[in-house]
Amino acid sequence: MDTTTVVVAVIGAVGIIVSPALLAYFTGRQRRAEKVQDWARQDEVAARVRDVAAVAAKTDRVVNDKLDTIHDLVNSNMTAAKRGELDARRARVVLMREILALHATSGRPATAAALAAIEEEERMITDLAAEVEDRLTQVSTGRHTA
Repeated sequence: MDTTTVVVAVIGAVGIIVSPALLAYFTGRQRRAEKVQDWARQDEVAARVRDVAAVAAKTDRVVNDKLDTIHDLVNSNMTAAKRGELDARRARVVLMREILALHATSGRPATAAALAAIEEEERMITDLAAEVEDRLTQVSTGRHTA
């Protein structure tokens, strides 16, 4: 055999042996680079998620504070309305009793309907007074109910 044939055979054999190793080396290197890039992307996404979570928590606090303020305003307005209704009912009972007194001075007895209406108003006053008192207690203790 001549030397050229041997050199060509050796080069061919080395190529056959070395090419899979080189291919594996470069493929492994490329995979490692892809993994490093993937990990960097995952770290970036995790950082963005943390930022979004921090903003969401801050926004949640702000919204809850505003909702508490709205709740307090609605409660105070409702309590004021209930107080106004209570005062109006008390005044109505006074007027109803005055009318019955006027009727009595003219010799006309009170009707059952008038007495029932006064009794119903007084029951409503008792219930409404308890509700207003409960609302005022809730506001003073900081306890809110719907």
